[in-house]
Amino acid sequence: MLFQSPDLKLFPDRLEDAHGTLYLDELPDREPTHPARLIAEAPAIVEKLWRAALYDAESNLCVTDTGRYFTAGGRGKGWMGMSFTRDQGFAGILGLDRLFPEAMWDALRLTVEQRLAVGMKIDREEYHPSLPFEDTGLSYQAFKQTYGTNSFARRTDDVLWLWWAADLLSQPGLDTDANWSWVYETGRRCFAELYAPFFDDTAGLYRGQSSFFDIGHNGYPDRFGPLHSLEAKVNCLNSFAASTNCLFYKGLSVMADAARRAGRAEDSAAWSGRAESLRDAIHRQFLRPDGTLAYLIDPEGQREDRQHALATAFAVLLGVVDGEAAQQAIAHYPVHWWGVPMLHPFYDNDACYHNKSAWAFTDGFFLRAREIALGTDEAWRGIALAARSCRGDTFHEWFPATTKQAQGQPAQLWTIGAYVGHCYAAGLVAGAAEGQAIPTSSGEV
Repeated sequence: MLFQSPDLKLFPDRLEDAHGTLYLDELPDREPTHPARLIAEAPAIVEKLWRAALYDAESNLCVTDTGRYFTAGGRGKGWMGMSFTRDQGFAGILGLDRLFPEAMWDALRLTVEQRLAVGMKIDREEYHPSLPFEDTGLSYQAFKQTYGTNSFARRTDDVLWLWWAADLLSQPGLDTDANWSWVYETGRRCFAELYAPFFDDTAGLYRGQSSFFDIGHNGYPDRFGPLHSLEAKVNCLNSFAASTNCLFYKGLSVMADAARRAGRAEDSAAWSGRAESLRDAIHRQFLRPDGTLAYLIDPEGQREDRQHALATAFAVLLGVVDGEAAQQAIAHYPVHWWGVPMLHPFYDNDACYHNKSAWAFTDGFFLRAREIALGTDEAWRGIALAARSCRGDTFHEWFPATTKQAQGQPAQLWTIGAYVGHCYAAGLVAGAAEGQAIPTSSGEV
């Protein structure tokens, strides 16, 4: 047996959970173009899933006149084939940067430059005069068709690209002065043109959505307003989220490093000072007496009495908390056989998706943080949890806490990233695989 917990067992030839058995012979027998393979000693089911993961990743590669990028899922066709910073960035950090560094670097530059080109333009369904946006008068769908992406109102955590960039520039061949210079100059523009309007001087924190939680969707307090209403969206954007502020801390720290590499010592010190001020503000306002992080602070200053898995994971992974404080932040957050609950406790309503759910990519970040804070070995748990999502010949997106059965579009990029990362953590990837170039064509659709 490779991994065992209540209702979840992984064997070399099968996975068993509360919903039945996934046998080795039922898994797709893929042959991805990418040459990376596992070591000969890797269990058969893990090796077959590895090839399926690489195949799914390749199927999301889109090559256009403006560059190449990975869609979030759907084999290049999901979500209108748009390029999302969040999905690509999280998938890359979790593991895909190590396999596809050049393509991921192209994707990062494309998505960030696209974001800057669109700027603060917004569709009419998300416009409110209290927010720093420019109303285009377009419907949500028309906006996406016109600009090839959604508005910044739904992507106020896009600062994560700086974490993604730092991870990519640690890969062989990408750590160049020119690339770091691009990061610094582009980061300066992003902070000035996109992020500055969301910084609150009084609180010392950035306003905006909880990382990856869609504004106006479930996973936010019911008092924010009816689902998908403008009222709910405005409240989400005027909140302070622990997860997103942890990402801003990392972004400011990367900017300090980029300035140092460019020989700008005074600028580097200024960015470092901003990072430490934000870290102090997170400690003052999000850390609770028991050492855990509160999920968010609403526009009225009320702190939510629950936790967010990504906020806790990011705080540990990005150095917002460390040592004993990191242990206290994560030690008592539950980990179930079906994954890490996105919120703890859940909101007491019938809504799933962000609420009452677990996501394989969140498991990936959270389990990595547990290893750092608690010294546990979570690689095989992660492999088993991500393997559960491979139903119907492909990796899916999320698990409702009610049914605990895989949901979402096929070939989900950040689920694939999580599986790849767990295989690296378990020492199963052949050493020659690192830094391999991605092929220029996608897999079969």
